[in-house]
Amino acid sequence: MSALPVQPSAPDPRFVALAELIQDDWVRVTAVWDELRAGHNIHLRPDTELQAAGIRGFLYEALIDTYHRDLLLAFAVRLVKAGLADASFVRQLHQVLPAGTAELQSFVNGAFLPVSALLTGRGLLLAIDHVCRIDIDGQQGIGTGVLVRPTLVATAAHVIKDLLAVHNGRFALRPDGSLTAAPGSIGRIALTFGDVEDYLPGVPGLVRGPGEEAPLHDSWLAWGSPGTLIEFSPHYNVRDITNINVHNGPWDLALLRLADARPLPQSNLLPTRPPTTPFQVNLLHHPNGGIGAGLPLMWSVGSLDDQLGAPNQPPVRLLHNANTSGGSSGCPVYDSSWRIVAIHQGGDRQVAQLAAAAALAAQLRNRAVPVLPWRPMLDTFERSDVPYLRDLTTAPDGAPGPYPVIGRRLTQEWAWRSSWPDAAAMDRLRIVRGAPGTGRRFTKHLINRLVTAVDGRVAALDLANSVSDDALEFARLCLQAIAPDEPLRTGDEGLTTGQRDLRDDLVPAFIRQVTRRCPSGGVWLVIEGFDAVGNEPPALIRDFLLALAQRLPQVPALRLVLVGWTEAPPRGFETCVEQLTGPTGEDVARRLLPAGTELPPGMATGLDAALATLQAVGVAPYDAARTLVANAATSAHTQPQAGGDQ
Repeated sequence: MSALPVQPSAPDPRFVALAELIQDDWVRVTAVWDELRAGHNIHLRPDTELQAAGIRGFLYEALIDTYHRDLLLAFAVRLVKAGLADASFVRQLHQVLPAGTAELQSFVNGAFLPVSALLTGRGLLLAIDHVCRIDIDGQQGIGTGVLVRPTLVATAAHVIKDLLAVHNGRFALRPDGSLTAAPGSIGRIALTFGDVEDYLPGVPGLVRGPGEEAPLHDSWLAWGSPGTLIEFSPHYNVRDITNINVHNGPWDLALLRLADARPLPQSNLLPTRPPTTPFQVNLLHHPNGGIGAGLPLMWSVGSLDDQLGAPNQPPVRLLHNANTSGGSSGCPVYDSSWRIVAIHQGGDRQVAQLAAAAALAAQLRNRAVPVLPWRPMLDTFERSDVPYLRDLTTAPDGAPGPYPVIGRRLTQEWAWRSSWPDAAAMDRLRIVRGAPGTGRRFTKHLINRLVTAVDGRVAALDLANSVSDDALEFARLCLQAIAPDEPLRTGDEGLTTGQRDLRDDLVPAFIRQVTRRCPSGGVWLVIEGFDAVGNEPPALIRDFLLALAQRLPQVPALRLVLVGWTEAPPRGFETCVEQLTGPTGEDVARRLLPAGTELPPGMATGLDAALATLQAVGVAPYDAARTLVANAATSAHTQPQAGGDQ
């Protein structure tokens, strides 16, 4: 008797309904999925699954997969934050997840009230990603910080007082009067960010995440203002603003620099003076509860009802009545639109705890430093140091990360310079050259990781697929890479590919449409594959790219990257060429050592010799570097990380 055929299991109607409630936006769905799977080693690939099952079939499989991994809530949160799912999706989600799973605690005037984190608003969900717990010397919850730029975290200066350099009993100051970090202090402080699922209480079937520790830059203290003497005391009169100036502070503020840029698409700071009438504020903070351990993220709601300072001038301190505790210092004070109004300092909480009369407790006041006075300084501090990458979250072949980055510091420095809205035309063209094995094809991955943190977009095109295209078709492909749904519209339907039409119609039309469809952070158009056409692109494609490069001064939103271009650069852009030579011993050493660690004497030289030995027997430059990194990991009894800079 022959065996009966195995019947596929019927689709689960709960997940079919969930998939139908997700927006049909493949680009954003793919971005959300790639972010999730990179952090959780998921191998379901949207590019292959889409061809087999379509977007709804892929979403169904993704929902089922995340459910069995206890990651469905994590996937759902990301969909809501990306604007791909609404309240109907959340209601259906509650038919699948255990009761109480999608809740976040709210600390409102002393009472704990549960609210739906997914329905409260995207602003809250996005804000949660930007708040971190600050631990010092292994003690959790010393303070709270908030991301105010992709590489800068703001907190109260008194949170890090034990890490500051001291001279003759006073804080050692830089020439500009700002604070300095004590030697070796980078190894004593840890910043831990979390997502919504990291903060949820213990729910059966749900694994709580530990959060993500963000590595700090070698120069981790970007800037600090010490505050007044009373503000470093445990108890003080919150209305005392003696010796505080609206222009110079002091502000009791520290800006901590991260080694890697974190996603912050647009400024989350209030750009104007706060309203003069009382208004609702929201605090997201990590109080330690007096137990010496950081608690899950707390949401406190209160009122900001007093502003201290000279008449007719911006306030120097703000007072609010939201509940806080030890470890809340440095947390963001948001308005109802989730814009940061101030950084919380501390205040009269002890008075409220000791008050016998309810009337006295009702006078609780906490003190905060307004954003407006120091907001203009952020550009200067962020631009001063490049957040060199150590890892990518996804490998170049699409496999889940982390994927190590070795070297390529010049490329990263250029990408960081070019990411600023006012970047000069000279900083918006990059010609990358190098022999095979020196990392040319890795260029777009490096740029993508850096610029997406500032809402930039990378559009990559391989010239090997365009060898038979004329300039018009190539321009269409470039525009589709930037805006997939945007047809190229020229002024002349009878356009030819002659030089005059290219100069007078095609390039201006392309520039107009790119300018209109660029994201706020700009677009990086990466053209690679010149080696596939013998390093000489078809003449009219070459002419199109040269004309586009020469007009970069007119297109501030566009960055052009030519990977493998061997011809002379456009006139005036001769210094925009980067010649890749492969990794050095210093590059390998920086990858092996923790961020902020000084290179031991002789380490780089020894690694240079090891690289030379491997390359002498035919090992490609980055293969040699990967081998050294893998050997070091093995000798340290750790699992080697796959891959390296290609």
